[in-house]
Amino acid sequence: MSLQEWRQSVSIPVSKYDLDGNFICSYQSITEATKIEKLSSDKIIPYAIAHDKEYFGYKWRYTNE
Repeated sequence: MSLQEWRQSVSIPVSKYDLDGNFICSYQSITEATKIEKLSSDKIIPYAIAHDKEYFGYKWRYTNE
């Protein structure tokens, strides 16, 4: 198994929603979301998910929820 395959197997997908709850897109992992969205920390999205808070004007949820 390659490193990339391993990372994908342990990653938790996340989805991005607007503040009205409309689905926008999903990412394979929080790390991917922070890179593509150009966010500063991969620790803030899990906080926002856990506390149902917005982060940079969006709601975030684990995709399997």
